[in-house]
Amino acid sequence: PTSLLPPPAPPPSAAAASLAPFVADAAAPRSEQDAASPCQVPRVAYFVAKITDDNDASRRLFEGLGFAVHKHLAVFEQTELRLPASGARALCERHWAAEAERAPARGPGEQHRRQPEVGGRADALLTRLCDTEADSSARRDAASLLAALPVASISSEQLSLLARQLASPHNCDVGGGAISVRRAALLALTQLCGQPDGLAAVAATCLPVVRELLSDADADAREMAVRAMSALGELADCAALVGRLEDEEGDVRSAAADALVVLRAALCAADVGAVAVLCVSHGQEEVRAAALAVVGGVGAGAASHAGAVAACFADEAVAVRAAAAGALGAVGGEAAA
Repeated sequence: PTSLLPPPAPPPSAAAASLAPFVADAAAPRSEQDAASPCQVPRVAYFVAKITDDNDASRRLFEGLGFAVHKHLAVFEQTELRLPASGARALCERHWAAEAERAPARGPGEQHRRQPEVGGRADALLTRLCDTEADSSARRDAASLLAALPVASISSEQLSLLARQLASPHNCDVGGGAISVRRAALLALTQLCGQPDGLAAVAATCLPVVRELLSDADADAREMAVRAMSALGELADCAALVGRLEDEEGDVRSAAADALVVLRAALCAADVGAVAVLCVSHGQEEVRAAALAVVGGVGAGAASHAGAVAACFADEAVAVRAAAAGALGAVGGEAAA
């Protein structure tokens, strides 16, 4: 069916840059390196976006990229928008030509190759993710699309900016799919770490930022930093997470306990020993209980500390004694018998 909407205005250069990584230019000669690029998508006829009827932000986004309504899917409450590959390629041709004019002149005999500006796409998505005025669906989409880019195409400056958003003061109502800027940043970082080369790339740039945020004055920032550290796997600073078990905020302590259990394979003997000390010596019962939860989560790897866990049965706090019972069964050892 014919679209009832007016034809969308030609998208700006940033939008063309966003499309560029997904447009194949089969007519132009390319080097073997270009041909092997994961951004090349040959023989594409058109691009399709199916957007739920209540997602106005995503619809505006795709219409701004040049997509037009193809049909309405009433049974699914969705609208299908399409953009012909030829139209997308024309937009990218103009974008690449503009980039070529700004690029330094090449030497004699050197072939100029047009290449998609994936970095520009990352910039556009970061801007959308950080936009506190955007609705949650647009912010969540931006996080997912950013995490879908090859991590090698995202600069260290862009990764650092993303990690800094873990401390964003932006808040939104909980529920209904709402997501704040800091949680969108956490979502993107976690998914980027899941890429084949993502963990090393993210850790190289973001670990110092995340470590710094563990001591941030804002409790929400500390919690997000703890959860981000958990995503760094074997490259995480586990000793710093042990320190967050003593945080004054319960949500941060709980997040730290969860993270240390997730990272149990990465914990060294000193890390486990430091947690065991907290079980018996810390002045706050909430910290002792959180430490016992970690020891129990580590399981057999903390068997050498079964005696310390057993000593917690004499703790004056009911919550600590209950945590000790669960932890001792998990770690085993002679004391459990």
